[in-house]
Amino acid sequence: MARYLLEALCEGTEDEILFNQFLETARTAPRRQAFYYQLRAEAVALLGRREQALLAIEGASACGLVDLLWLDRCPLLHELREHPRFVELRSEVAERARSILAEA
Repeated sequence: MARYLLEALCEGTEDEILFNQFLETARTAPRRQAFYYQLRAEAVALLGRREQALLAIEGASACGLVDLLWLDRCPLLHELREHPRFVELRSEVAERARSILAEA
């Protein structure tokens, strides 16, 4: 049942358009937008949609993602971790996280 609901929510191009429209109109903080991208990345990764998952992670990173533990430990992202784009994104997030910790 849960898989059916996820598929209904992540059905492809139209869903991507609706998701992006939601983010544009949500008028929410970048951190919350990053969180929405994280949720999307997990949902589409669960469905085996690697490209969509990478795009969602890129969106999260563009919003200032600093959640390195999520990138490193989320089981749904396991298959992506060796992908060159994921490695690059992880590096960006790690640098951002280090910068924040250095200022603390």
